[in-house]
Amino acid sequence: MQPVTGGGGAKYTLPLLHELLAHLNQDYIRFMIRNDFLSSNATTTFDLSGSIECEACRLFKSQARSKMPPKSFLKKSSDTSLSAIPEDLLSLADLSTRSNEPLFRIHVDGFEFHFPNSTKCFYIFTDEGTDFKMVYFVSDKSEESFLSTVQAFHAFAYYHHKTNVKTIRLDNGSEMSSGIFYDYARFNNIHLQRCAPYQHHQNGVAERAVRTCEETALTLLHHAHLLVPLFISYAVSNGINLPVDGSNPC
Repeated sequence: MQPVTGGGGAKYTLPLLHELLAHLNQDYIRFMIRNDFLSSNATTTFDLSGSIECEACRLFKSQARSKMPPKSFLKKSSDTSLSAIPEDLLSLADLSTRSNEPLFRIHVDGFEFHFPNSTKCFYIFTDEGTDFKMVYFVSDKSEESFLSTVQAFHAFAYYHHKTNVKTIRLDNGSEMSSGIFYDYARFNNIHLQRCAPYQHHQNGVAERAVRTCEETALTLLHHAHLLVPLFISYAVSNGINLPVDGSNPC
């Protein structure tokens, strides 16, 4: 798809911008143009009329949005005694407890893409304060692979931002419960926040990041007719920090 030319300039339509910006949501495209993130000139104009109907987005982007139960609901529960539950555990179910300090709390989760003859494994690190995401590709979901990604992100935070990761929130995966990982966290004064068993919503930031990453990568590959293992890491790397919001997948 190419911009419409004529009259001495190029006109970029909404579907074209959607494709060029890696299938970005149309609400974000309009926001970017209104705030001059995409500035036009004398020979370039934007046509934002109409809407986007993208087959790839309809196939791979989910419109469902998971919601965490508010703390008020938990406290009103009559058949559960909360007196013995630590307050910091209750706070996991309330979005209002999120920190705005960069690199204060990191949410971690792993995910896989399964292909007929291979499996691609990734770990995604999401900063709670800034929503910055970083993804690491590993050969398998082992204790050594997970520890190496934590060490790499910790080094990135220290050498690039002169700060240490203070808290990591994660689930109870076997590779995330190893002794070598506990020793590393203890040595570097990293506080570990674990989810209760089978309560994945308590690590909702990481769960949402994983789903966004999967949907965006598959959308890009389907649109490019490249749904093969060779290109999955490129799609993940390019789509990891694209914003996704709204009820319309396009």
